[in-house]
Amino acid sequence: MLINSYLEKVQELNNETIYNYSEMISSLNQKEKIEILVAGELSNGKSTFLNTILKREILPTGIGVTTGKLTYIQKGNNNFILSDSVKYDLDLTQKDEELQNFIETIMEKNIEGKIYLFLKDFPSNDIIFVDTPGVNDINKERELLTYQYAPFSDVVIFIADISKGLSSLEKNFFDDIDSTMKDKIFLLFNKIDAVRGYNQNQPQNYLDELEIKNIKSYGISSYQAFEAVQNSDDELFKLSNIHNFMEDLFEYISTIDKTKVIENRKNKLLTRINDLAKLQLKNLIENYDKDIELLAIEVQKIDKELQEAQKLYEAKNRELKDTIESLHLTINKKIETLEDYVMNSLKGSTYIDEKIEFLQSNEFTNLCSNFTKDIKEDSASVLKNIDPKINKIELDFISSMIIKLDDNIIDTLIAILPVKHPMISMAKPFLKKGIDFLVRNKLEKEIDSYLLDTFEGLKENINSSFIKVDENISFELKKDFEEIKTQKLSLEQTLSNQNNKLKSQQISKSSFVSLEEDIAKYYKDIVNV
Repeated sequence: MLINSYLEKVQELNNETIYNYSEMISSLNQKEKIEILVAGELSNGKSTFLNTILKREILPTGIGVTTGKLTYIQKGNNNFILSDSVKYDLDLTQKDEELQNFIETIMEKNIEGKIYLFLKDFPSNDIIFVDTPGVNDINKERELLTYQYAPFSDVVIFIADISKGLSSLEKNFFDDIDSTMKDKIFLLFNKIDAVRGYNQNQPQNYLDELEIKNIKSYGISSYQAFEAVQNSDDELFKLSNIHNFMEDLFEYISTIDKTKVIENRKNKLLTRINDLAKLQLKNLIENYDKDIELLAIEVQKIDKELQEAQKLYEAKNRELKDTIESLHLTINKKIETLEDYVMNSLKGSTYIDEKIEFLQSNEFTNLCSNFTKDIKEDSASVLKNIDPKINKIELDFISSMIIKLDDNIIDTLIAILPVKHPMISMAKPFLKKGIDFLVRNKLEKEIDSYLLDTFEGLKENINSSFIKVDENISFELKKDFEEIKTQKLSLEQTLSNQNNKLKSQQISKSSFVSLEEDIAKYYKDIVNV
């Protein structure tokens, strides 16, 4: 059956309201009675009105008392209440207060929100009265029951308090009603007995003032009507003005085709279900589109962060190494300058004693001292420049490496000072006495060779030291970038997860689009049939 297939399909949306409407459609197949909904705000006299119909004070009444459930009142073979599939027999010989307390206790225990009251003396086999929670119930879920049920009932009796007029909530109820429903609504302005100087035009005047049109309205007194029924007082019953309403109500009911009513009710329920399904699917698909868009933005953001992390690592590594390499070249250049100056100075000396005198002079000592001072300043400048680029541990490490390098250079320079060399000490006695030319020449060559070897050794020492510095900087940088690498791995995992989620969202969207197409097709087939 098309309707059953359609209802099975919309259940995939897991919408509780759609489920409830579907249950109503299923129950309609077993119903042949006219349903009359009784609605209104708390304490407006709904229960008193129904007790008048029942000719007995059965339903709980009083200020602030609320039904709280949908209560179905109908004819039965016996007097009993059905609540949560449990049957409770009613003893109508009890006093009204005891009977009301018993019924109220059952209502309070009820879970499913529906209570069925069967009465042997109910005035009609073809009618069910449905008592509802107040439209101003503090429990908004119970209030919603009235609004949801009203479009699907066959008649709506709305009871207002004429002494207060229509409240904003009551006015909203009528503003929200579809125009096709208005013919089945009977608006009762209750408690006319409490209004001094009441006239029969007052109900319509209220509606005209509020610009509410095409609603049948009556002024009644439920209290007077109930008292009249209890005491068989025809005059009081006529004074209550309820008889005019009752005549119009039953005349309207007599014109209702039960088969058409049920079909109309099904069609209205199906239309409401379809509207809800379309709205839910539209929202789901739009939300998935937004989620997919946001995920795509997140994926791009993470990918950009990964690229920036990689660039940061490479730039930092390159900049530090370039800085250290620049220091290396600077020191080497200064060593070569020192070497050239020293060797040229020695070549300019004709005699060995002049060379030794130069090597022992303050000029040479100051030259070496200034050189060591320069490389210390160069090293300090490099450390100052790289300070903001690396962490404290790395800075301390590089500082210690450069300090060791500086100390190494200074120690080597001190070692080449001829005044400390044994050859110079051995040559000193001969210088005064004069020495053989060959001896002098050999001594000169020894000094030159020693100086050249020392400078060459110094360069090699510096080169090997800088290689070690470079290796250790790389090692320290690797430690420093462990956090970046960990972050990178985390970002890559997040990126993977987001991409998987993106694919999942796209699959989910496709399934909802497919469901939307199926539901539309089933509904179209039902309408065509």
